[in-house]
Amino acid sequence: MEPSPFLVERHRRIVDLAVPNVATAASYVFGAAVTLDAAYAGVTAMFEVNAKSSYTSPSVLRSGENLVQESNRGLTRAMWNPDEFSSASIPGDSLITFVRVAPRDFSGVLGGYSHILVVPPPDFFSSGRKNLILNGTAPNVAAGVNNIPPQNAMKISLPHFADEIILYNNGGNPLYVSFGEGLQEAVVASNTHVQFKEAGVSELFLRGNTAFMALCSIVNGIQA
Repeated sequence: MEPSPFLVERHRRIVDLAVPNVATAASYVFGAAVTLDAAYAGVTAMFEVNAKSSYTSPSVLRSGENLVQESNRGLTRAMWNPDEFSSASIPGDSLITFVRVAPRDFSGVLGGYSHILVVPPPDFFSSGRKNLILNGTAPNVAAGVNNIPPQNAMKISLPHFADEIILYNNGGNPLYVSFGEGLQEAVVASNTHVQFKEAGVSELFLRGNTAFMALCSIVNGIQA
């Protein structure tokens, strides 16, 4: 069973993530990438956290920011400053980041990486509604059974839910999209776009060997 990380908070110099614990996991490896396509191919590892525990990166510890005691029952937590890990393959604090998490079992074997969690720059949450634009290439993978997305589709988890999504297929092949595991796919024809209103979408499953752009109207609430 793959982990399902989610964004708890995003502030300047702080990404705060939580992972619901998987019974077979002894620890979790956290990795990041600069693009969706790079994240789908494989993230660059940043750090590893023992299951059922918490990790706080050194500069966050030194700053004392956001260090509020919370209940972590059933969760593994990680809080870090992106600038500590910034490189050619890992974005810094001011850029959008694509994060994945992989479990390591008790025999030391690393499992498969999770869906791609989109972590926006900190100022993205300065208002209650923002447009999040994602660009990538839907992978060339075979269809699943009964129009259900296959396990090797590109799986994207949004930071908060989107009440409207416009999907642009910018390539020469059909784009297949589902809004959740077990939900059937819709098709966006080549060089067209489709608007999904009142969608309430928190994740996308994409395939089709075609370039795409997703314009997601994210409902944030207000964050400091």
